[in-house]
Amino acid sequence: MTVIKRILLTVFLAVTGLSLSAQEKPDSTAYRFRFVAENDMFFSPWSGNGQELERLLAAIDEHRPAIEAGQMYLLVTSYATDGNEEQTAAQVAKTRRNRVKSELIVRGKIKESNFVTDQLFDEAYTDGNGKSLHNMVIVTLPCLLYTSPSPRDRQKSRMPSSA
Repeated sequence: MTVIKRILLTVFLAVTGLSLSAQEKPDSTAYRFRFVAENDMFFSPWSGNGQELERLLAAIDEHRPAIEAGQMYLLVTSYATDGNEEQTAAQVAKTRRNRVKSELIVRGKIKESNFVTDQLFDEAYTDGNGKSLHNMVIVTLPCLLYTSPSPRDRQKSRMPSSA
C-alpha cells in the first residue's frame, strides 16, 4: 500500500509542478507592473517588477528600429487602481503610468513620443490563467501602428489628399 501512495504522491507532485510552471510563463507581449495599494511609487525589485522590467527592456532593444521609426509603440494602461487620501483613482493611475514610462525613458533610452497611453480601466486585469490582478500598469509591446490618426495628432487626417 505504501508503494501505491508513493506513486500517487509522485504523480500528484509532477502534475502540480507542471501546472505551476505553465502558469509562470509570461505573456510575450504584455509586461505587468504591480503597485502597492494606495501608493503611486514604482518599486522595481518588488513583486517581480524587476524581472518584467528587464524582459521589457530586452524587447525594446529587439524592436528599437521599428519603435524609433514610429512603426511600433508601447501601449501603457492602468487597471483597477485604488485611490488614496490625497488623490482619486484616476490621478493615481496617471501617476503610475508616468512612473513606468519614466523608468523606460531613462533605462530604455526611448522617447515620450514612443508611447500610447490608455486611460484607467476600473476593472481588474485578467491574466492568462483567469486571475484578476489589481493595481497594475500593463505595457504592451509590440503595439503596431494603426491606420487611424495618432493619439498625439488627432487633428491631422491620415487620409490621402485625393480622398
